[in-house]
Amino acid sequence: GVCLFLRDDMTGEVVNTFSNGVCEVLIVHVHQVNTIVTVVYRPPDTKLAEFAPVLKLMDEVFGTLPTPSPTITVLGDFNLPRSVLTWSTVDGVLHPTVAGHRDMADHDGQGGLVRQQAAQFCELATKYQLTQQVGETTREGEILDLIWSSNPDLVSTVQVDSFQAMTDHCVVTAT
Repeated sequence: GVCLFLRDDMTGEVVNTFSNGVCEVLIVHVHQVNTIVTVVYRPPDTKLAEFAPVLKLMDEVFGTLPTPSPTITVLGDFNLPRSVLTWSTVDGVLHPTVAGHRDMADHDGQGGLVRQQAAQFCELATKYQLTQQVGETTREGEILDLIWSSNPDLVSTVQVDSFQAMTDHCVVTAT
């Protein structure tokens, strides 16, 4: 699932939530920093039809926000493997590359279409000018846990640390 903790001196308003029993999203407006924080969980075997409502909800919420503020931050465990989504750094900025291979349908005939999920998510990020901040592997050589922001200058450091007592994913801390 997803969760968001705020310090005692901050207040937030839940803008929207969604769960279809597979994917989950929580969208909160944090008042003191005028930021929309979106927390997402997308399991490894998610089908396109299961992730599409998450993308649609984020697009609907982000599309109604006044510009140039608030800041949009999207973070979570997306489980998009490097066989589908890779990262390269150009001038200190991480850029996604979605693999060009064709997805095979799952044996249930529905198709996971993971490449399309990654492409649609990256298109959403581009639409709202989000920059990905996590450049280190977060699980077994993969960058699965991501932090995107419409104002990357607000993030001064990203630290990835092992937390084997609780999870096989690393803990990602952004300052």
